[in-house]
Amino acid sequence: MEIERLRNLIVLAEERHFGRAAQRLHITQPALSRQVKAVERELRVPLFDRDAHRVEVTRAGAVLFTDAAELIQRYDELLARTSRADNAVTGHLRIAYSMTAARTASDALVQTFRDRFPNVEVTATDGWSELNVELLASGRLDIGFVRPPVKNGVALHPLGNTELAVAIHPEHPLAASARIAPAQLLEVPVTLWSRNLGFGYFRRTIDQIWGDTDSTLIREEPALEPIVATVAAGEGAAVVDLHRLEQLHPTGITLRRFTPPAPTAELAVAWNPDNHSPLIGRFLECCT
Repeated sequence: MEIERLRNLIVLAEERHFGRAAQRLHITQPALSRQVKAVERELRVPLFDRDAHRVEVTRAGAVLFTDAAELIQRYDELLARTSRADNAVTGHLRIAYSMTAARTASDALVQTFRDRFPNVEVTATDGWSELNVELLASGRLDIGFVRPPVKNGVALHPLGNTELAVAIHPEHPLAASARIAPAQLLEVPVTLWSRNLGFGYFRRTIDQIWGDTDSTLIREEPALEPIVATVAAGEGAAVVDLHRLEQLHPTGITLRRFTPPAPTAELAVAWNPDNHSPLIGRFLECCT
């Protein structure tokens, strides 16, 4: 039996009138009537004697509602104690984002953690996969957002894939295409995030777009700003996280999606299994 349904029946027992009870509960009378019938079917006893003019509690209903009021009070106290226990959690959680990814998913997780554990101090900085893994391994970081695959030694909780797209100058010949096929990039200088920021991410991007036919015209940059500047100057194209660039709203840049299936990049939460901070487990709870 649902606890909220039981609450509603207690209100009806107090009001002894469907209209007043429904108004007090902010639900319709038919909805309240269906709840009464559902509970009576479940218990196989009538809880109310009712006709067009009156609603009376039966003997079985009186027994139920007397004990139910105490049960609901204990249930509410349990929820309150649980909430206070969460609020009593303290400490310091060190988090690093991934510069290559849009912050939508990671920001939402961090905010959920902050809301759930307001007494925990959270330090959040920008990073990248290779650096975050290094900091996790050395114990200088608790949670890192990374682009798998990454080096062994860290545990991962996948958050899903993000779509990659092509950034080009509006006057570049490729801008005439509604979508861009990977083969169209073979003879075009293409800028990618540096492999030093995340070799797994770099290698996976190349494998998805060119496969065994590596382009010899690949450039590497350590940050999004020089990638955007290169494209805005008309120097070829760049492969970037679609939503990351959309968040930046750069001028002088046109985004084109790939022809299906579009290449993607995985995003994951990483942590060091040898770090036994209870706050890591609390953060992972926010990811599910």
